Amino acid sequence: MAIENENRSLLSKTIGNKTGIVDSLKINFKQRFFNVNNTLSFIQNLSKKTKISTDISYLYKIDFETKKDFKLPKIQVNLSSNLFLGALSLSAGISKELFDTANLYSGFLIKGYRNLYYNNAFSDTYVQKMIGFSHTLNYANRGFYTTTFGTLVKSNKSILMKEQITQNNSFYYNSIIGKSNISGFLDNHTTAYFHAIKTSFTLSNNFALSENYINGIDNDIVKFKSYSHNIKLKAQTYFKFPINFKCYIKKSNNWNIYKDQNSLLTTTSFGIDADYKINKHWHFNTKLNHYQLKLNRHNFLSAVLHYKPQKSRISYKLKAHNLFNVKSYFQSSNYGYSNYISKTDIIPRYIMFYVNYRF
Repeated sequence: MAIENENRSLLSKTIGNKTGIVDSLKINFKQRFFNVNNTLSFIQNLSKKTKISTDISYLYKIDFETKKDFKLPKIQVNLSSNLFLGALSLSAGISKELFDTANLYSGFLIKGYRNLYYNNAFSDTYVQKMIGFSHTLNYANRGFYTTTFGTLVKSNKSILMKEQITQNNSFYYNSIIGKSNISGFLDNHTTAYFHAIKTSFTLSNNFALSENYINGIDNDIVKFKSYSHNIKLKAQTYFKFPINFKCYIKKSNNWNIYKDQNSLLTTTSFGIDADYKINKHWHFNTKLNHYQLKLNRHNFLSAVLHYKPQKSRISYKLKAHNLFNVKSYFQSSNYGYSNYISKTDIIPRYIMFYVNYRF
């Protein structure tokens, strides 16, 4: 059953200055669901720069396909403050959510090359707890900016995917188990601009974790842990000269923990981008990137030369791609209890000339 989305707000009301109460009711159809959602929000100003808000919602869903109805309450509390140490926000919530794998597919579904996904049409609910925060510090006049945010989510149930490989296809079966899973991330981005050398530096850090359950090699249910850390340093110049540069260096670590087996996969990369405005008509750009996965190292170089005559509708471009003529490169991915390293063929070296006409 497919019904066009329709949202109609029946009530929206605000009372008071320091204390705000907003009550909203929404009724809509979305695909095979009929939804009635009521949200009550309370906002209390603790001071001129600090406030606390509480959102209480109740979602009632009717599933026309499975002939089931679901009652999904949710409560979330947010504390926000804008003091001399920056803007800080803290949040915590608990909710009842809906597993809806049948909304994605019912029966067999071909997804990708030789991959078949299967599950019976079913829906189930689970309890989800969440905590999160964000912090921003902005000294624009001093050329400094930093922002940090993170979230941790825990659910009391999980979707378990079982893989069955045959000679010609891979079959995936979904089921719901009463075991909790945890996921979370922490991000930080800090930028500093140095006026004396006309250069900005940005340091980015990302941490992520995931703990869930998978079907093990022996067809048993096993707890699987995955952690990752990415760090990247980027620099960019703002010279008044015709030439400017962008460069970066990045390192990624991925850990998988399956039973008593630990695996670590590390990748490193760096690159430099040079942009040279020769004059009003000529413009040259070149990029060099290096990528390393274990003992495999790859270098990629490309260049573009633009020419645009004055008061002309025609412009010209000469592009050189993959000048080192790299045939393929290796990349990593994580799935289940394994790290996979795959080989990808890329377009060989070529040089092309373009002519553009602006009507």
